[in-house]
Amino acid sequence: MANKKKVLIVKIGAIGDVVRTLSLLNYLKEEEITWLCGKAVLPLLEKSGRKLRLLAVDEEKLFHGKFFERLGEIGKIWFKIAFRFFDRIIVAHADWRYGIFSVFSFGKKKTFSHRLKKKNPVPGRPFESEYIRLAFDRPMADFEAFNYPRIETELVQRLVFDQKKIVALAPGGAKNVLADDDQRRWPVEFYAVLAEKLMAEDYLVLLTGAPSDLWTVPFFEKLPVANFIGRTGLLDLLALFQKCDLVIANDAGPLHLAVLVKTAVLGLFGPTDPRVVLGQGVKKAEIFSLWKGKEMACAPCFDGRGFAECKTKKCLLALSPEEVLKKAKAIVLEREKRVFPELSKGLGEILVKSKH
Repeated sequence: MANKKKVLIVKIGAIGDVVRTLSLLNYLKEEEITWLCGKAVLPLLEKSGRKLRLLAVDEEKLFHGKFFERLGEIGKIWFKIAFRFFDRIIVAHADWRYGIFSVFSFGKKKTFSHRLKKKNPVPGRPFESEYIRLAFDRPMADFEAFNYPRIETELVQRLVFDQKKIVALAPGGAKNVLADDDQRRWPVEFYAVLAEKLMAEDYLVLLTGAPSDLWTVPFFEKLPVANFIGRTGLLDLLALFQKCDLVIANDAGPLHLAVLVKTAVLGLFGPTDPRVVLGQGVKKAEIFSLWKGKEMACAPCFDGRGFAECKTKKCLLALSPEEVLKKAKAIVLEREKRVFPELSKGLGEILVKSKH
């Protein structure tokens, strides 16, 4: 039996970026894969259903540590992969400096550092398609979404919700060790108004997010929401989303996690193009977006690395809580018709009879 080909993937980054990189695994089904990642996403990759050799670095030390702390993190990786041969090395970063991890490793290398230079992505092309094109030198009009297994955790198994429709809000996000992209966040005050309106319609509202999102909690302190911000691990959050009828989130990690576990999602976009972020998913029944930027000459203003300077966030401010509420209710109603067709048929008959 021939030895399996060996592949090294270097992808250290935000949760959403790592989720989008998972699609590469669909094209590496028989290979032996070593994945260099950040320790924050380690649980996500451990439960991916694929046998991966995972090498984790401490992002805080790597990006913000003192010189010898940074060197120590790089040295740990060199010790494990230096002078090893890989049939393919994929450095899935636009910043060329990430290539330093594999500088002493041998094999055919593919880097994404030229993505914003000689080979700019086609406007509107999904990141996943671009990643696959760059990694395997093949044009991708479409891509196969990664099939992530269902997650069960002890914390979420203990939760008992009533029969209300459940909507999770992720008002934070867009923040990691490298950047705090406030321009991608719909105003938290709008989320609070939305939560109040949802509860008035008899929805159960969950607040979700990482410990870095705790700053949003005071905006909801007068509302009887179920607050899970900073109280769930990454896998708990995945399991919690699976219990929801809908997740409403900014262009940030929680949005991608909800898509990953096939929960209905509504992404709220401003400076970024949802076609690029959500890919072909915007055409599918369970993935939706609202984007006022398509009506503005200045949007999208994200060039793949940063945002144009903007003090108004007008593309996000133009999106009202009432509009989001209307879209959310329509999504949940359509989902009920699809999941409970007989119940929906009965309700329809009642409505028709009530008109006569």
